[in-house]
Amino acid sequence: MLNGKKALTLTGILILVSIAIFLMSHQTPPETVVTYKAVEFTPKTEKRTPSASHPTSDVETDALANEDRDGSAPHTDDAIESTETALLLDELFFSEILDETEGETIVTEDAEIVEDDGYPEVPPDFPFSVVWKVPEAQRAEIPTRLFEELELMSKVMIKLWNEGDQGFSGAFMADGKVYPTYPDVAYVKWVQSEASGEWYINDVSTVHSYVSDQLLDGIMPPGIEIVDQDSAGIDPYAFLSQ
Repeated sequence: MLNGKKALTLTGILILVSIAIFLMSHQTPPETVVTYKAVEFTPKTEKRTPSASHPTSDVETDALANEDRDGSAPHTDDAIESTETALLLDELFFSEILDETEGETIVTEDAEIVEDDGYPEVPPDFPFSVVWKVPEAQRAEIPTRLFEELELMSKVMIKLWNEGDQGFSGAFMADGKVYPTYPDVAYVKWVQSEASGEWYINDVSTVHSYVSDQLLDGIMPPGIEIVDQDSAGIDPYAFLSQ
């Protein structure tokens, strides 16, 4: 038998335990707090090594890509679109055609057909994209001067294609002229040495970087036609008006 004092103490403890159990069973569970870690997604781009195969010209497509690679600027949807646009433009005129068309050259009957928007009709077998077909959102990222030069190059390439010249692998523009690029042609610039008076190549615009390296080292690769860049090139306005 418990005496009265011990019984009272035990009763008090049981009451406290009961109250605690009641409160715990009716307590609102705390909300789970989820912390999200910010992750920046950047577009997967092809790593390019600068070389003489990308000529110095008025068409500065690399400038667009370099803007988006600046680590100080935040990655936004616009930046991603700009990068994709720059890479697209780069591939329009500086990439080689991997699948070359074999067989007889076909000259289309409708070479002079012009679309309603004033641009020439793109031949169905033309293997290049044209700048005026670029989605509107990407076109807005292209500077006006660059867009106009890309238009000229596209028009010249389409006319060459329709006239039967389908061996080019791209084009570039320099000093207001369009230069179709061919796998076996190297456009070069010559400089005369003040000391010896001899002429040497100091700039090469060609598709293959190894050809550029050889020419700059004074080695003439077999099977490559050397063309003086200053005396070559196509005046786009004169050519397109013919």
